[in-house]
Amino acid sequence: MPKRLLSLITFGNDLEKLNYDWNNANQLLEEFNLNGFEIYPVAGYDLDLIPKSIFQGLHLQFFVLLQAIWRGSMSDLLSVFGTEENIRHFYGSIDRQVIVNKYQQQMEIASQFEVDYTVFHAGQSDMEGIYTWQFPWDVWESLDICSEIVNETTRGKNFTTPIYFENLWWPGSLQMRSQAEIEYLLNKVDYPDVGLVLDTGHLINTNLTIESEEEAIDYVIKSIKELGDMRRMIKVVHLNLSLSASKIKASIKQGVPTSDGDFWSRLNEGHYHVHQIDQHLPFQSTKIAKLFELIEPEFVVYEFSNTNLSEWKQQIESQNHSLSALKSI
Repeated sequence: MPKRLLSLITFGNDLEKLNYDWNNANQLLEEFNLNGFEIYPVAGYDLDLIPKSIFQGLHLQFFVLLQAIWRGSMSDLLSVFGTEENIRHFYGSIDRQVIVNKYQQQMEIASQFEVDYTVFHAGQSDMEGIYTWQFPWDVWESLDICSEIVNETTRGKNFTTPIYFENLWWPGSLQMRSQAEIEYLLNKVDYPDVGLVLDTGHLINTNLTIESEEEAIDYVIKSIKELGDMRRMIKVVHLNLSLSASKIKASIKQGVPTSDGDFWSRLNEGHYHVHQIDQHLPFQSTKIAKLFELIEPEFVVYEFSNTNLSEWKQQIESQNHSLSALKSI
């Protein structure tokens, strides 16, 4: 029987909606019969404030801009960031070891709180590709980098928390539409306890012909069927809906927008663009329950975008209804 979790970032709006009070967070779980949170910890927040009993999954940091720093290309880094100061501010260093160090720190947090799993985004992007979907690498290069990072993070350590790899929508990242890509990644990783996180919204965004929720659900079910036996590796589902095909097609047609801003301005513009695509809506149709006839995840995570607690509750209620046909959820 899968547990149901809510996603939460320890920064800004998510905590504000709960009035920065974990008693309120616990009441929200109880109100909708949920089991806990999958938390994305942001530096600067005192994690000891979080009750251990409701901290069940940890979403590892997603650096997004990986290729240049991991391959040690200072010229490529400077072409993106403009100055060495910007590079250091973004990563914490100009050496790729900073990536390993940060993941090791987060795996230590996972151990401290005895969470059930961690999530690693198996992909990357750059400042142009988020708009054009054109990248100077293929999926195999991205999966090589991701596996190298995980291997260096865990080598010689006594970590035992599972690491589950999440799909993205960009070409050149794990899209979870190919058995070969999944097998390649999992075979390259030395860490013994690995699996997959299916983000339904990300998967839907790989198909630019989808215009409705019904079409989106049909596509998710078809895609997961085509994974064959590899779908048994799906341990967590980030259950959310995105209907962004028109936005993505318009972005690809327009190309990279003209900007006179510095790196940080362009980064903020990029974040806004990505959030417009990755909509994080609840499902309305009970047809989505058919997905769980194909897979048996350990956790189903409600991952929504919203502006206030009332909207958040409406989304949870909607998605609970969409899964009402499942006796196990």
